[in-house]
Amino acid sequence: MEINVTISTVPAIISSSDQQTVTINLTTVPLILLLLLSLLTLVIVLLLLWKLPQLVWTYLLAYYMGAGVRWQGNRPDTWAVITGATDGIGLAYAKAMARKGYSLVLMSRSLDKLESVKSEIHKLYVQCPRIKLIQIDFSADDNDNEDNLYDSIGEELAGKLHQKIHVLINNVGMTYRYPEYFTRLANRREFERQILNVNCRSMTRLIGLVLPGMVANRSGIILNVCSYSACFPTPLLALYSASKIYGDYLSRALNAEYRSRGIVIQSVLPYYVSTNMIRNPPRSFMIPSSDQFVESALKTVGIESRTFGYLPHTVVAFCQNFLLKFLIGNDINMRLAFRKMRLFRHQYLAKRDKYAKDNGVGIGAGDGDAGHHHQPNGNGLVVDSKVGNDGGGGGIDNSAYLADSQPTTTTMYGTVNTTDKANGGPKSLDPIYDTMDSIIDIRL
Repeated sequence: MEINVTISTVPAIISSSDQQTVTINLTTVPLILLLLLSLLTLVIVLLLLWKLPQLVWTYLLAYYMGAGVRWQGNRPDTWAVITGATDGIGLAYAKAMARKGYSLVLMSRSLDKLESVKSEIHKLYVQCPRIKLIQIDFSADDNDNEDNLYDSIGEELAGKLHQKIHVLINNVGMTYRYPEYFTRLANRREFERQILNVNCRSMTRLIGLVLPGMVANRSGIILNVCSYSACFPTPLLALYSASKIYGDYLSRALNAEYRSRGIVIQSVLPYYVSTNMIRNPPRSFMIPSSDQFVESALKTVGIESRTFGYLPHTVVAFCQNFLLKFLIGNDINMRLAFRKMRLFRHQYLAKRDKYAKDNGVGIGAGDGDAGHHHQPNGNGLVVDSKVGNDGGGGGIDNSAYLADSQPTTTTMYGTVNTTDKANGGPKSLDPIYDTMDSIIDIRL
């Protein structure tokens, strides 16, 4: 293909002898690239035109037009079961169900916290008829206690109560103390067992306990709180993100199986929410409080089988899961997450080591001691405090602190000197944990 272009060499009046004719050969490659760019632009515009009405419908119109699920909280003796109900998102869901008039079954590890939440809800929501408490550690195996973990829960929910459970909210979750490489996880085999028990097994078994009654009544709502990390693999949180995609897939598959029987099963994937699990960062447009998030997420029940729950989070998910994934591929999201987690890990370990050095606390050599957070709703509790080192080499050498044969203890950070050299008294380890935890900004 040839195009003749006339170029004037003088900006004034030019005679024909002052003009040149240049021939430009356009190959097919630039034309193909131009065509692809045009098609790509068209696809992005079409995606935006398709997604924008969805967002408007889901977060603005559907709820106010009466679309979505029909809650039954005002009916006599109708129950909602919530796991991890003493803090964060789980507590917000419990309050929301109480506000709707449901009787509540609240599950968590701490009986004191459960009693406190029960008292608070009864004071705030007089329309909540009854509250039943079940103290349970979901990280345990059935054979870890004589009563058999889920059989005992089944007995608690048996009979008339079992037939009138209208809502189940699986919120309990467990994560890393900070991002860490798989081979450097402390007590890895124990951690693997616990995180699978809490994040996968508890959800599966509780659905198995309540779903038959919902099928018999042809009515029910199951909300499974997963995580934004279920959207793509998250290196340094590998076990956590893998366990959360299990919950996401389980929810979506079961919803397809049972929606024709009047049962709504929704996967909830929060991004950043201001909870204990991410050390309560300041609230902002992108980081809502637990109450704000739950209020928004509940408006999507019966409208979306898989929801990010909050409009700004949905916009972020669209950009990452549609645009970036479509344009570059899903690996880009994983690489970005890996880079972010490595930064968090570096910050955590640097601050940990500096704090220990400044406060005269020895930390066992090696940085392979990522502990675990058992998060029944994001309460930040540590499952166990005895862990060892599995590789590493980046920690503080504790030999200087142990040279005087002072008392030591095995903790989340290895063997630690618990004697304050300056004052001759015992040194509390809690400030170390609290200070170190404050740097981790990871929403589960």
